[in-house]
Parts: sequence; structure tokens; C-alpha cells
Amino acid sequence: MKTNPQVKRLFRNAVPRGRVSWFISFGFHALIVLILAVLWQGGRPHGLSEENSREVGIALKFEDKAKRYYSDSSGDQSQQVGSDGQVQQSQQASMDDVVPNSIPADPRKSLQNSRTAALGAVDDAASASDGSSGITGALTGGGFGRSPGPTGSASLFGIQSPGNKFVYVFDRSGSMGGVGRTPLDYAKAELITSIQSLNKTQQFQIVFYNERPIIFNPAGSSGRLSFATEENKQRAIAFIRSVTAAGGTQHDTAILLALRLQPDVVFFLTDADEPRLSDVKLEQIHRLANGIVIHTIEFGLGPKNGSENFLSRMARQNGGQHIYIDISQALR
Repeated sequence: MKTNPQVKRLFRNAVPRGRVSWFISFGFHALIVLILAVLWQGGRPHGLSEENSREVGIALKFEDKAKRYYSDSSGDQSQQVGSDGQVQQSQQASMDDVVPNSIPADPRKSLQNSRTAALGAVDDAASASDGSSGITGALTGGGFGRSPGPTGSASLFGIQSPGNKFVYVFDRSGSMGGVGRTPLDYAKAELITSIQSLNKTQQFQIVFYNERPIIFNPAGSSGRLSFATEENKQRAIAFIRSVTAAGGTQHDTAILLALRLQPDVVFFLTDADEPRLSDVKLEQIHRLANGIVIHTIEFGLGPKNGSENFLSRMARQNGGQHIYIDISQALR
């Protein structure tokens, strides 16, 4: 079939030869762009983020000068205190289960492996207990639900110490009891005053001990530093008031427990010069403290003699202060 010459002329006039080439070039380049886009989309990773997620919430990092702190933004510190003012003690667990969950990223972190090995003494002592020590779960410096602010301070028996994280270690052995107002009553009143003075950006933990330690447990997961919110302060006061004096004395287990929490400061109070901690044990404590300040408060009867005991040496070796209180005069 022959094409009418007039039709051919009309087709050539409608679609110039140069424009046909332009359409072909445009289509070719568009196809290349489409292929590259498909390849680029297929090569992107899916389901990845810069930080791993956890069920407990978003991990937030806060920095305070050279130190870093981590907290769980969705942490829960709720635990009900009984109507009689008593708090529930946590169940005893072997300290073999004690593994740090959230160690602050500060200069001491590089020594964590050596700390964990050396602190095996705490594991052995707690494993031999009868189940009433109140220690369970992981020990860590991480707190719940709030971020640390600028460095503050805490005061106890006139010792003013800067820091954000504090552990109070108090003797509750039988010698701290008695009739009427007791040394333990005197110590607890001062402890409550100190806790009440903390601000909500600071963290704290309380350890009472005789042969075994018991630890403040506001959120059903002992072994954590708690932020000093008003709610936690009230729970801490109820816990403090529930503690009674009984039993013997074993200092080192409670001190090592406090060091494992990795606070800035430890306040250590006892009325017992016996049993004394040996020079070897003091050196172990100094090595594990590694910059943690330890203040010691000694309750005694009568004026202090001039000799240096293990409490004053512990404070001196760890950058702290040692004070002596004649408890017979203080209770009058």
C-alpha cells in the first residue's frame, strides 16, 4: 500500500527530525536515573539505629565535666511503703548474681574487670548468709528516671563533701542498740537530715550492716543508686526508721558493697574498733576505691586517745575525713 506523499509531508512537518532525537535521549536518561534510584533504595540498611534499644526505655547520656552518667528515661522507682512505716526488704540472693548493668563511663571504668575479680570476697560472704541480708539484683551506679545536674554536696556529722552520688554505710550491730535513746537512734537522725538535704539531681544509697548488709530498695531492684526525689526521700526515711540494732560486726563486706556501687563519696559509720581491718584489707579497699572518697565517723565512749586506728587510716588513704564522737556525751 502506497502512502500518500501529502501525508508524509504532514508527518515530517509535525515531528521534526531533531525533536525525535531529543525524545529518544530524554527517555534513555530517564531510564538510567530510574535504575540508579532503585539500586540506591535497595542498598539502604533497614531497621538500624545508632543506639541499641532496650525494653526499659531510651538511654540518655548526660555529661558533668570529665564524668558521664547514664540513666533510663522510663525508669520506675515505685514501691509502696507499708502503712506502719516499714519498707519491704529485698530477698536475699547470692552475690554471684551481682553483675553491673550500667557502670558510668568515667576514668574508673577501665579498671572494672580488676574490680570485679577482687570483689569476689563480697560474693563469698553474701552467699554464706542465711537469706536476710536484703541484697538482690545487680549493683550499679546508674539511677532511675532523672539526669544528674551540676556537682552538689552532702553533709554528715559536720563533714561537707562535694559530689553527686553518695552511699551511706552504717553499723547496726547490737552495740549500737540499748535502752532509751541509742547510738543507732542518734546515727539515724543525722542520716535522715543528710538525705533530706540532697537535691533531686543527686543520687544516694543506704547500707546498714551487722554480720550482713541490708540495702535500701525503693523500686524492687536493689543495688541501684536512687535519685533524691521527694518520693524516694520519704521511702528512705521509712527504711531508716525500720532498721534495728542486732548481731555482730563485719565491716569489709558492707564497704566492698558500697564501692561496687561506684559513688563519688562513701560515708562510713561504726562504733566498733573491733574487729579491726588489717593493713592488707585496707590496701584492698584503697585499691578498689580508686578515687572514691571515704569519710569515716567513729562512735566511742569517752575522750579519743591519740593513736591512729583503722578508721582514721581508711579515711586518710582515701581522701576523706575521720571524726570521733563521744556517744556518751552526745546522748545526754
